[in-house]
Amino acid sequence: MPRPRSTPPTATFLDAIIWFESQGKTQTTSAHAATESAPADEPSAEMVAAQAAYEKSSEKTDFSKKMDSVWEYLKKLFRLSLDTKFIATRRDAIILNIPHPDSPSSPCLPGAPRYG
Repeated sequence: MPRPRSTPPTATFLDAIIWFESQGKTQTTSAHAATESAPADEPSAEMVAAQAAYEKSSEKTDFSKKMDSVWEYLKKLFRLSLDTKFIATRRDAIILNIPHPDSPSSPCLPGAPRYG
């Protein structure tokens, strides 16, 4: 035999809260607020040591610094290639020829103007 419901099946969440309050099944607690912040406690020695260890572990290595330098150089070259025609040569032979994106001979790049 199913257990009888004390609230109708169409009850809302608010109805459930009201029912719980009427049954005395809720706790009444009050919130406290302050307009001034409490003084901050000094961090523990363990926290200071953990912060120092984290800062040391997050320092970049020489390899990482060099890779950042290479990446910045490549970004600079790429920006330059967008402004001008980029040609790479080796032993008087053109090994890479990238035209300016707005030129008629540019490849079909998304968003690039197309001619012809």
